[in-house]
Amino acid sequence: QGKLVEQANGSLSIHDPCLQRDYIENKTYNDLFSTACAHGQNESSIYFNTSSTFSFIGTGDYKQCKRIMKERFNHSSCSSTTCSFNNVYQPVPISSSIKFVAMAAWYSTFSRLAPNISIKPNHDGNYNFTSIKLADIKHAIKAICKQSWSHVHKPNQHRPFLCFNSMHDWTLFEYGFHMTDENLKHFQIIKTIHSNEIGWTLGYMINQTNYLDPKHRPTRLLTKRGFHGLLVSCILLLIISLVVTVSLSMVRWYHVALVLATVIGFLSLAAVITLIVLWFIQLTPFRDYAVVIDAGSSHSKIFIYTWPADKSDGLGTTSRISQVNSCDVPGGPISSINDTTLTGAQNYFDSAMTTCINSIPSTRQSRALIFLGATAGLRLFNITDPAYITRLLNSTRAYFNTLNLLFSDPLSQVRIISGSEEGLSGWISTNILLKELFNNNKPLETFGTIDMGGASTQLSFIAPGATSEQYQMSLFNTNYNVYSHSYLCYGQDQIRLIYQGQLIQQADGSTLIDDPCLQSNYTQTVMYSSINGSACAINQFAAPANYTASTNVTFSGSGNYTRCQTLMMQRFNKTSCSSSNCGFDGVYQLVPISSSLRFVGFSAVYSAFNTLAPYIPLANDSIGNYNLASTNLTQIQAAIATICNQPWSSVSNSSSFRPFLCFNSMYHWTLFQYGYSMSDANFKNFQIVKTIDSNEIGWTLGYMINQTNNLDPQFRPPRLLTKEEFIGLIVGFGVLLLICILAIPITIIIYKRKQKQQS
Repeated sequence: QGKLVEQANGSLSIHDPCLQRDYIENKTYNDLFSTACAHGQNESSIYFNTSSTFSFIGTGDYKQCKRIMKERFNHSSCSSTTCSFNNVYQPVPISSSIKFVAMAAWYSTFSRLAPNISIKPNHDGNYNFTSIKLADIKHAIKAICKQSWSHVHKPNQHRPFLCFNSMHDWTLFEYGFHMTDENLKHFQIIKTIHSNEIGWTLGYMINQTNYLDPKHRPTRLLTKRGFHGLLVSCILLLIISLVVTVSLSMVRWYHVALVLATVIGFLSLAAVITLIVLWFIQLTPFRDYAVVIDAGSSHSKIFIYTWPADKSDGLGTTSRISQVNSCDVPGGPISSINDTTLTGAQNYFDSAMTTCINSIPSTRQSRALIFLGATAGLRLFNITDPAYITRLLNSTRAYFNTLNLLFSDPLSQVRIISGSEEGLSGWISTNILLKELFNNNKPLETFGTIDMGGASTQLSFIAPGATSEQYQMSLFNTNYNVYSHSYLCYGQDQIRLIYQGQLIQQADGSTLIDDPCLQSNYTQTVMYSSINGSACAINQFAAPANYTASTNVTFSGSGNYTRCQTLMMQRFNKTSCSSSNCGFDGVYQLVPISSSLRFVGFSAVYSAFNTLAPYIPLANDSIGNYNLASTNLTQIQAAIATICNQPWSSVSNSSSFRPFLCFNSMYHWTLFQYGYSMSDANFKNFQIVKTIDSNEIGWTLGYMINQTNNLDPQFRPPRLLTKEEFIGLIVGFGVLLLICILAIPITIIIYKRKQKQQS
């Protein structure tokens, strides 16, 4: 598309030969040229600005489409004959005896093209090309491209690009990879094999299983040879006991024989009872453990999770993971470490880590995985000082390597996670704990999530109709299309720095700033570098001429609810939205959000609302969570106004967060209502939650659920004895008991007869 724009000489209406006739696709300049692949490829900025919107009008011209597609594969740069395109080495030609499998988007495109060719999928839904030639495929693509869009039945979001995608795939096959009809005879396009979706993940998983050394455990307490030896010993003991008893009786040691028979009988009875008890004892599975550290922008927290090591619940381990312990790491965020050495990391983590690791049984620690996920705070630091972040993560890896935990892949086990990964992990955590994924399996009944941190905020919810920011996940045999977006710099700490920068710009050089979002009589003095030095606020506003990095700026609270709300709304840019389906700052979001969707807010949303709730008033439930079904926005806004207008001198029992309750509450609820376009109808199904079933809600549990698959299951026999061992031993000791029972009266009878003969 960038190439077409370049060739359009400034026109916003562009003919697209690879779109079906009469189909129109609209895209902004940003959509096209902000991607890493297209950026800088085409020089079109002289005609357009970043908000320019192009209309790509389909002409369905097969020949022109094919010509343009072939231009994407540069053969002139090849310095030898063994080259595919773009000067990449490849043996050419590829031997026609080699069998090939294509997957992923190859399958999704061809499954829509196939009905136009005389080819049908096999019983697994896969395609084999033994009877098909390239000419047949080209003919089908030509028919698709020339077809008018108005004649397409049951179109979906991928269907408009079937002409383009098919042309790309098969031009790549023939012209890019130099494959022919001979190669096509041994070609398959596959989605699943033996019910396994084909892709890179299984191969990746195979490598990950090497995290664990094999730990073998005998399947039985007795080997077959040991069992037979024990059984023979019991039989010999039987015979010897009987012979001894009879012999003692014959030589007139009647009392000794009687005692011996009685003792052996009681021992046999005890053995029978013990065997029966052992048979009915069910052994619980071993338990695996993992340590997950949430390295956030304001603090770090360690979580300990556990699950059955045998993965025996039939759902993977994910439905049975539970939190064992959590420990706050003292000393602020991980970015507060100045000494980026092993010693510095050890001093930061050690006290909290020792406390938390003691929650794991010592016999299981060497099998316990440890992970650190750094979120938006380090994402920002990585922009301003990547060298420091590299040293910081390496020192953390060095420290983890000294622990008696499973830490064999340092780069993947200590890393900065993406915003989308954080949002989706929070969504998985919430719906696992609320039993919506593995119990209910109904996508439209899942909970949406709003996660508020110090540096970013995440919005995630089920959205089958979303055309962007959508992630497809398959969990417990159910497909979920989840909309998720992470707004970097919209966490409550970073948004306050940006807000303070805005106030400074409006103050005409004064260092005493009126702050309407602070309660009256409260003042906060900060150094200007702490505001303008953050990655989010830097360069947002020009520094006053009389300011330096060391200038002290005093924010004096005026508690003006109306002005505070006006300034807060200015933080959300609605004018950059090019369509109605937009949240703010030009980010795609379905609007309005369905009022039937249930939502859960957590993290900083909870900590702020927990202090605000008494002013509504709204009571929490037995575990401290809040349900907003009985309240509305008007009541919440009235409570925020009460807080903002309250003089600071009248506040008692204040905490370090209490001075910013007006600002944080105003920000959260302006974000929900004005940023996300939520209404009272949405808040009827809104909960604000800290814990569910004693598990703290956040991204770490969902992240952990994915990581548990790194471990092979560790099995434990369900009983101490197998059925065969139990039957063999019970029969042996039962017979021994029977003989002893018979031996006692036999001894008494022999004794009485001898007594009678002697008399």
